[in-house]
Amino acid sequence: GDLNCRLKSLGCNEFNQNGKILENILENPRLLLVNDDTPTFTSKSHEYSSVLDLFIVSTNLGPSINSFFVLDDDLTSDHFPIFLTFDFSIADWEKFKLELTQYSQNVKNIESIDLLNSELTNLIIKASYASIPRLSSKRPTSMYIPAFLEKDK
Repeated sequence: GDLNCRLKSLGCNEFNQNGKILENILENPRLLLVNDDTPTFTSKSHEYSSVLDLFIVSTNLGPSINSFFVLDDDLTSDHFPIFLTFDFSIADWEKFKLELTQYSQNVKNIESIDLLNSELTNLIIKASYASIPRLSSKRPTSMYIPAFLEKDK
């Protein structure tokens, strides 16, 4: 997302408080920053660009990452759209559908949209654990890993 976290290790020309927060978040070994060094933000007035738009995913998803790319079209914004695709071809989609149907039968009449969102999210997660095989959670070597994360290697 558009985190506006400025870190020199991400190619930004400055550091900000959001960058410090992101550094702390990314110390969690179960999180993976997915990006390459392609700028996602361009300031035409100041003539510079930086990497401000990022994907942060669970390391469990790392092996399923198929591609990451920045669309070379600003769509009238100073930020470029970023895309992350996954390969879930090994998923058993029939089992996923069955599991989701079974789990959803336990959902009661929920009046709060936030509670409903939480319930649906949990249902999808449970069904995915039952139907998508887990792969190695090693960090993909083709993804850009900022210098401050390299210290663990």
